Amino acid sequence: MGPPGCSSDTIAPVSPLDSGAYGRVFADVYDDWYHDITDVDGTVAALAKLAAGGAVLELGVGTGRIALPLSQHTPVDGVDTSPEMLAVLESKPGAARVGARLGDMTALALDGPYALVLVAFNTFFNLPDDAAQARCIGEVRRVLGPGGRLVIEAAVPAVVDDDRPIHHDERRDDGAGGTIWTITTHEPATRTIHGVHVHRRADGTTVDRPWRIHYLAPPQLDAMCHDAGLALASRWADWSGTPWQPDDDRHVSVYRVARPLDPGTGPHAS
Repeated sequence: MGPPGCSSDTIAPVSPLDSGAYGRVFADVYDDWYHDITDVDGTVAALAKLAAGGAVLELGVGTGRIALPLSQHTPVDGVDTSPEMLAVLESKPGAARVGARLGDMTALALDGPYALVLVAFNTFFNLPDDAAQARCIGEVRRVLGPGGRLVIEAAVPAVVDDDRPIHHDERRDDGAGGTIWTITTHEPATRTIHGVHVHRRADGTTVDRPWRIHYLAPPQLDAMCHDAGLALASRWADWSGTPWQPDDDRHVSVYRVARPLDPGTGPHAS
């Protein structure tokens, strides 16, 4: 049973047109809830090795969970649609090392060249549809230098038997005396998962924190990157380089520049 007044049948998805929605509702809790969603030390070590001293661009840089420690090893820029997330980043020690800016990862106001572009855990799936995701990959290819790499870390979608929506809810503590009800709807027909974290804080106030992802299976992601001139170089199950297996629930995929950039590519072309 979910929280009073809430039902998995009545929760509307986050509007795909509102690119800043995630940051507005999660900036105040992001570091508390997600600081250990992946192995930061392992992530930074792997990225620093791949970048080999070259400049890195993180798309969806957020509060700097990865960018700040990585910037101790190599130059880092970052783009995010959320001024709230960027404000948290800018309040932290070492923020001046990260060239963070407000921007859209599907239309980068940057030219590079970058040795590596990173899209950390599931951030790529925050883009609302295939068209936006393809534009993002095209922009990545535009700003990558010769021999550059794109690294995407993402969940592997569950295989389902039919296209009927799947509803789920669960309760957990927030670690500060409050509770979080997570109400989720998975719509296989459109490859979307949307939901809301109903956060009842210790002081009795309640905040709804909605979210939405549009996912791709690894072969679909490979095809999209191929169309943009990027080829899969390696795929790991984790940041230590464990070879990925089809039953793993997440992947770290590394793509390399596979062909020269087509003339006139990107939104800045005439």
